[in-house]
Amino acid sequence: MVGSLNSLFGLAVIMACMAFFAMPPVLANATGYIVGFVFSFLLHRHYTFRSNIGVYKGMISYLVIVAGAYMANILALLGSINLLSVNAYVGQGLGVAVYVLLTFIGSSKFVFNRDAL
Repeated sequence: MVGSLNSLFGLAVIMACMAFFAMPPVLANATGYIVGFVFSFLLHRHYTFRSNIGVYKGMISYLVIVAGAYMANILALLGSINLLSVNAYVGQGLGVAVYVLLTFIGSSKFVFNRDAL
């Protein structure tokens, strides 16, 4: 639930940046992800994974996972626009799907996994 809400919120920020502020797709994408980063970490830490990992340690680990997932998101976004000739709005949706999947897997295995702590 947290991931879905955060994804919808981030996607809304991205679309608003493109539609109302005429931001290029990559800049709009970065803005949406920056806005959602801390919000997402805190909600996932408390609700999704019910973790007691320290905020500093958890935030650093989460940043590493998010950075990798974000790079994959940008590759999906640009690949879908430039190689598949997909509309930029659809490409944003594809990029978000890649990001969500990789962030959830990375968070559950490496950030909030009690065995990994």
